[in-house]
Amino acid sequence: MHCRVADDPLGPFPAATDRTLVADETGSLYAAKLVQDPHGEWVLLATRMYGPDGSFVGALSDPIPLTVSKTGLLSVSQH
Repeated sequence: MHCRVADDPLGPFPAATDRTLVADETGSLYAAKLVQDPHGEWVLLATRMYGPDGSFVGALSDPIPLTVSKTGLLSVSQH
């Protein structure tokens, strides 16, 4: 999963701001969305494409906690 930052919600989103949030060798997560949990904390929800054994999963991931910096950059708090 990648994230890019812009000064305007409609972009442009420069490649220089590209950051990898979550990645693994099998590409197990895709189609992520940022949502706020019931406590107001930002989390990443993604579709789990592959399991550890490489089989198709097609399920929603557990919430992945995020940190948002003062400049708007996202990072995974733990995963």
